Amino acid sequence: MNEICLQQVQSIFVTSYSYKLNIMSMANKLIIEPFYGGSHKQLIDLLCREVSDCQLFTLPAKKWHWKARTSSLYLSQVIPVSHKYKVLFASSVLNLSELVALRPDLLPLKKIIYFHENQLVYPVRKQQNRDFQYGYNQILTCLVADVIIFNSKYNMESFSTSINSFLKLIPDHRPKKLEEKIRPKCKVIYFPLKFTDNLSPQSTAVEDLHEKDVTNEIVMLNNDITNETTSPNCDQIGDECEDLIKMEVAEETRISETDNNKITKECMTHMSECQESSIIPQVNIEETNKDDNKEPNLCDLKRQKLDNIVSNSPGDRQCNYSVHLSSNHSDDVNSTDQSVLSYKTPSKVLHILWAHRWEHDKDPDTLFKILYQLDESGLSFNLSVLGEMFTDVPDIFGEAKEKLSSHIINWGYLESKDEYYKVLQQADITVSTALHEFFGVAMLEATYYGCYPLCPNRLVYPEIFPASCLYNTPNQLYKQLKNFCRNPHLVKTKLPKIDVRKFLWENLKEEFMSLFCTN
Repeated sequence: MNEICLQQVQSIFVTSYSYKLNIMSMANKLIIEPFYGGSHKQLIDLLCREVSDCQLFTLPAKKWHWKARTSSLYLSQVIPVSHKYKVLFASSVLNLSELVALRPDLLPLKKIIYFHENQLVYPVRKQQNRDFQYGYNQILTCLVADVIIFNSKYNMESFSTSINSFLKLIPDHRPKKLEEKIRPKCKVIYFPLKFTDNLSPQSTAVEDLHEKDVTNEIVMLNNDITNETTSPNCDQIGDECEDLIKMEVAEETRISETDNNKITKECMTHMSECQESSIIPQVNIEETNKDDNKEPNLCDLKRQKLDNIVSNSPGDRQCNYSVHLSSNHSDDVNSTDQSVLSYKTPSKVLHILWAHRWEHDKDPDTLFKILYQLDESGLSFNLSVLGEMFTDVPDIFGEAKEKLSSHIINWGYLESKDEYYKVLQQADITVSTALHEFFGVAMLEATYYGCYPLCPNRLVYPEIFPASCLYNTPNQLYKQLKNFCRNPHLVKTKLPKIDVRKFLWENLKEEFMSLFCTN
């Protein structure tokens, strides 16, 4: 849909009620977004640019709970009664069952619901705080919908397998076998990433997991990008750093497994019949090397070896790598292929990025406690904290802005997408501490632009990121960040292999466009 159509839709909301009802819509596709912000807005804007002959109705991204409860009634009054709609597309924030009950003329449409998140496993601090109505509304919506799309397998499975146990919260006269009715209508189409043409990706290579003849090659890039011989010192540094991180993570995992009775669980509460959620230990970062006289362990010896290698490296040369794809079909690999990504020059001070909604379910407390510990240890790092802010911003953000002021280079929401992407290009590490994530647009965008992702080993992350990017405890995250702070130029030497291409709009477009077909 072009900008003129968008302007026409916006005018509907500021004109009189009688005028709205008298509008005759000639569009055959109706797109509705009751919470027009963040990834919801990103998807809708993309669809409206790509899908022809559609009409859009949105409500502002404020007071989500009220939008979920009341948007269907309001929208029923502003959507034209006279129309030629054949397809309805909306996010799961909309209570579709209420809308079609209020507007029976919309019932014959092909009704598509897109789940960015689901309320059956949304984290709450106590089970009694869970508002049953939100999850119940989504179940009703699924029963009315013709097609149900989820942005990840984790999202679909966590919703589908929780339906029956969720309904057991009803004291009596419970509906039965709803999962069997809903599941056949469900499918996964990953959230589509569409990047601006103004910026070039500067990221790790993308490994095509579907082509067996593709291998990865590491080359050294000089300023003129002519010498393709690897530096022995850089290779050795990268290998030693990777070994050190693996050893420390393995040691932390062993400790957590043998001493887990001392770890406090701080995790989203599921219904008792649902799948048990992952253990999220309370941040309890122990100071390392308290006793200088104790005999060094293997990790200490490995760290000493790494320090010696770095100190003996010639001059101030840094290790700038490009990991690119090589195959038997050389024509498939070229400079315009978004799967072949160039190097990014490492910064001398580690640049840590956290780009998420400023809300409790993204667990900013864990992040900032770890950053406080890095700061108290005297480690150097730069910090960018981005993301949308809503009515209630957790207090930890104000505290962190003051305590970490000497490290902060970007703070708050960036309106310009190009400016946002520029920050992603400048950063080295992107971190998630989320308790609630069904896809993770920000983490994939940052990965695409060259950041090393560090994610908790739970939720959707194991579906998208390799094991090398996952941590099991906050202490593991702390140790990895500490190592990278000490050796920031090593971040780019062992970037993970992630198949970003399957998330790009170019490769998902056909699936999305087929949703709007009525034949």
